[in-house]
Amino acid sequence: MQGTITLDNPQLGDEVNGSFIGKSPNNHFKWIACPDCGKQRWVQNSNISSTNGRCPSCSGKVRKSIKTPESLGIDMDAPKVGDIINGRFINRNPMCLYRWAACQDCNYQRWIGKGDNYLGRCKSCVGHMSGTKANGWKGGRVEHHGYIDIKLSHEDFFFPMANSNNYVSEHRLVMARHLGRCLQAWEIVHHKNGNKSDNHIGNLYLTMKQYHKLGYGQAFQDGYEAGYKQGLIDGGKRR
Repeated sequence: MQGTITLDNPQLGDEVNGSFIGKSPNNHFKWIACPDCGKQRWVQNSNISSTNGRCPSCSGKVRKSIKTPESLGIDMDAPKVGDIINGRFINRNPMCLYRWAACQDCNYQRWIGKGDNYLGRCKSCVGHMSGTKANGWKGGRVEHHGYIDIKLSHEDFFFPMANSNNYVSEHRLVMARHLGRCLQAWEIVHHKNGNKSDNHIGNLYLTMKQYHKLGYGQAFQDGYEAGYKQGLIDGGKRR
């Protein structure tokens, strides 16, 4: 990395080990510009976020210009939703602002970073969310060991096929819809081309466990015999 950086004229974003600029070799430093005055200098990576990139001079000016909760009309014993204060007054980062927010589900209130990607819920309520309200909701379609699972609602005609998490394998659901009935547990839906995620009806056929195992066993035997014969042929060519 150092071979591509000119230390006499570094560019914004350049990073070097401290040993190259007369500083601790145990840390890395980035060449950044103060967002207020534009002054450029090397700053230890771990210190950038705590100062928001400001130089010591501008950081001091910011601290002096910080408004107290009293001057903002904020009662620290009973803050209101939407109140914004500097982190120094709540034992947080003094270079950041914090907002008093309330969870829309349980109304739990607390200070959060003003710039945080707040979704309106506390961590506890987010953890209990499920279905379409969950942050990780992917439309009820998930991949599991190569198969595609579909989440069904309790009102769905094919819900009896779902597992305890209300999911059913898509290939079984496609076949059930094609037949117009729920499948029995002993009925197996096989992928003709071996692709577990290729679930169009033309690639599926219905069978039973014992025949499904026989089919796999026969396919394995056929493949083994074909490979063995090919090996003999190739070996004969090499000889």
